[in-house]
Amino acid sequence: MLTMPSVGDAVVLTLPNVDDVRYWRRCGFRKRSLSVESVRDLYEKPLALSKFLKHPFRLLSRWQLRAVDTGTGKRVKFCLGSSVEFRSSGEVRVGLYEQNERRPSKIYGPGFDATLSDRRLLQKFTRQISEIDFDTARLCVFAADLRLRRLAS
Repeated sequence: MLTMPSVGDAVVLTLPNVDDVRYWRRCGFRKRSLSVESVRDLYEKPLALSKFLKHPFRLLSRWQLRAVDTGTGKRVKFCLGSSVEFRSSGEVRVGLYEQNERRPSKIYGPGFDATLSDRRLLQKFTRQISEIDFDTARLCVFAADLRLRRLAS
């Protein structure tokens, strides 16, 4: 049984060679030996719209990891759901997060899949909705796959 990696864990994962929804299927996968440095929950700590729009075609899922590839010594950042072992749909949503809240108070629009057409629609949608003033709340993009939960430590 697979368990959710934690900081300090050494794991072997099969990751796509490219983390872009436009190319990842064509570019293949390779096994990597990794030492996990950090784990971010993209539901409780979502991406700000400005951050998402810098890389709108990146593969996303609930758990974003930073790790060192022990084979190359290079640092890598990826979403766990892009691995063969923890594959998820890559669906993302837009939510309104109130200050100091870890869950969206409101979800806008449909879910957007990890496809070129859906990510283009998401770009257009986020640009339109970002013109609305939400006072102290902020619009964010979060991973909609809530199946894999971190075990309490």
